[in-house]
Amino acid sequence: MARLHSLLRAAEADKEAVQVQAKAETQSIRETIRAEGNLCAEEFRKQAVSRERDIHILKEQYAAVQESYSARISDLQARLAKLRSRYKALEGRRNLEMEGFSRDIATLKRHVVKLENLCYGTKLTNDDIRLLRM
Repeated sequence: MARLHSLLRAAEADKEAVQVQAKAETQSIRETIRAEGNLCAEEFRKQAVSRERDIHILKEQYAAVQESYSARISDLQARLAKLRSRYKALEGRRNLEMEGFSRDIATLKRHVVKLENLCYGTKLTNDDIRLLRM
């Protein structure tokens, strides 16, 4: 029985030693994991700061490009409005010229008819003679 007691004490001592060793190893692992976690967190923070800086630069570039293209768009819109007004003015001028040409042709036709009448002996009225002198 004494032997069993001594074996039991030895087993309990071994158990306590194993528990102490397990606690020490667990504590060591926890510290290692914390250190690795802190390193990962620090690396993540650096990456986040770097990405924020990149985003800031990209936003500035986007704003500059947007401003540039907005100016170009407004210039093109002004140019388009100017070209449209010039086109309308040319269209109006062309219409007026066509109207003038049509009137000139009609007047010349009347003149030719009256001259034919004069040449072939038809009597002209005073109004016809006056129109021929114009």
